[in-house]
Amino acid sequence: MRWTKKAQGRGYARQLFDFAKEMSAEKGLPLIIGTDMREYAEMYEHFGCEVFNTVTASNGVTRYGLIYRP
Repeated sequence: MRWTKKAQGRGYARQLFDFAKEMSAEKGLPLIIGTDMREYAEMYEHFGCEVFNTVTASNGVTRYGLIYRP
């Protein structure tokens, strides 16, 4: 899902991520996220995730694997 300009800066991503973090902590499981957008990877890092893997495909697209440990 791509965020529209109208939704940016309103805290929606933070709200969704906070909910996911709560569920992660409640279940005692890590939260694993994958994205091919550097900006999203940086946002998730800001929210407390760590990059655990990056893979660049032959077409130049880089996938970022991130983890949040409760």
